[in-house]
Amino acid sequence: MSQPTIRELASSEYGALLRTPPFDTLGLPDATSSRVLIAQAADGGIIGYWFLHAALHVEPFWLHPEHSTPQLARRMWDGIRAMMEQSGAQVAHAVIPDDALVTAGMAHVHVAIATQP
Repeated sequence: MSQPTIRELASSEYGALLRTPPFDTLGLPDATSSRVLIAQAADGGIIGYWFLHAALHVEPFWLHPEHSTPQLARRMWDGIRAMMEQSGAQVAHAVIPDDALVTAGMAHVHVAIATQP
C-alpha cells in the first residue's frame, strides 16, 4: 500500500469534499475563508482532511448562579443566534465543558449543540 499524498486542496477542487462527511449532507465550506489540507489515496479519493478556516467563537458564556435558569439561558441562546443570522454567519464554535453547561443552565438548550469527545 502506497503512502497517501498530503496536499492543499485547491478551492476549485472543493467539490470532491461532497463525497465525505459532513459535506455530503451540509454542503461545501466557503472557499473564500478556508483552506483545506487533505490526505489523498493513490486512486485520488480523499481519505482525510484538516481545515483552516475563519470561524466565529461564541464564548465565553456566563450567567450569575443566582439568576441562572434554563429560560434565561434559552433567551440568551436565541439572542446570540439572532446576532449570528444578522451577521450572515452560518457556523460558530464554542468550547463549553459539560459541568459549565449544567452550571449555566444550558443543559436544557439542545438546539445546535454538538457534543464532542
